[in-house]
This record gives sequence, structure tokens and C-alpha cells, in this order.
Amino acid sequence: MKAPMPMATRMTEAAFAPRAKPMAPPTTAQVIQLSSLLRCDTSNLAWKDTTPSVNFQRDLVAVRSQARLNSLRYNARRVAMIKGFFHSGLVVEDMDKMVAFYRDALGLSVLREAHSKAPPEGDHTGIPGAERILVFVGFPDGGHQIELVKYIDPPSPAGRPDKHQLGASHICFYVDDMDAIYKSLSAQGVHFVTPPIIRDNADGSRGGICYFQDPEGNYLELIQG
Repeated sequence: MKAPMPMATRMTEAAFAPRAKPMAPPTTAQVIQLSSLLRCDTSNLAWKDTTPSVNFQRDLVAVRSQARLNSLRYNARRVAMIKGFFHSGLVVEDMDKMVAFYRDALGLSVLREAHSKAPPEGDHTGIPGAERILVFVGFPDGGHQIELVKYIDPPSPAGRPDKHQLGASHICFYVDDMDAIYKSLSAQGVHFVTPPIIRDNADGSRGGICYFQDPEGNYLELIQG
């Protein structure tokens, strides 16, 4: 059984198909439906709420032109929006303990520190006058960073989402030797959700994955291979 033709195609072909007699103007509902399918703005078209268009072909051209313009605008925004990753942020309770973990246990470097206090009339965090301590950790040669954020005023409320709760997140790291880092971190008292799950790859290498937590319960992931 032949599949039915999409509505937008049927309406478009009906609009441009040769006819022996003058084509009856479409209803307002048809124009609204077609413009909705093409995802364009119809506020400036010739038809009115109570009167069908007397020049549907002209309106259809306007609809298609507007859709094309919207597409070009979207592509321009998409190109300009995102250039790459910069950092992930974690709100922390004990800055000294967290810096020691990411620096000493995981081997990241402290890249910069800042004491931030925003003016009441313009704070990008959405908390007017927020006072924070910021510490960025990562690799000196660049790449993704982790921003540790300690709120001084107002203080952060207690509570953290569980690993499967809405709003929960994690940060993933590549490693070369899963077994070695697992043994090293375990010996330092780091809590692992499970031991590493190791697999043998077809090329003879080994791969693995595991989750663990930092001192304040944030979930982290290790990937090998």
C-alpha cells in the first residue's frame, strides 16, 4: 500500500499545479498550517484572520523566503555560539580539602585563584552581591579546567543530589593505567562506587571504566582505552 503524501507536500503541489480553472483561494487555516510546517513568521502576510488570501502563491513565496531567512539566521547563530569547552564548576564547602584532593591525589595543577565579590546591581550568578573564593585546577598546557567555588556570602545550603537524581553530574578523566590509579587512590581512602571494570580490546590493549567520589561526594569517572 502506497504511503500517504505528507500534508505539506500535498498543499504545496496543490498550490502550484496547473489547473484549467482559476484556483480557489485557500482558507486561513490552510495558510496557518502550511506556515507552521515551514516554521516561519506569518504576521506580515496578506491574509487576515477572517478573510482567505486572494494571492496564495505570493503568500507561499513569502513564507518560503521567510523560512530560508530563518534558517540562515539559525546557522549564523550556531557558528557563533560555541567555540569550545572552558571549565566545569563545582560548589564546595571546604576549599582547602578540595584543592588538596584535586592537586595532590589527582595530580592537577592550581592554575589561578580569585576572591570575587560582585556589585549588588550586576551579578552574573543571579545572587546580588555574592562573595566567593574561586580556584581553577587543570593542566598547565591548557585544556578543560575545573572551577572550585566556595560561597562566603551567602553560604551554600546543605545537600547534594544522588548519582541518579535530576541535576546530578560527573566529570570524566582519561587515564593510561586504571589499575595503578585505582590502587593509589584507594590507598588514600578515596571512595570508589565499584572496582574498575576492565575489558580486553581486539588490538591487545586494555580498556576500563569506574566511578569514584571526591571528598565532598561529587562523582568522578575514569576511562582507559
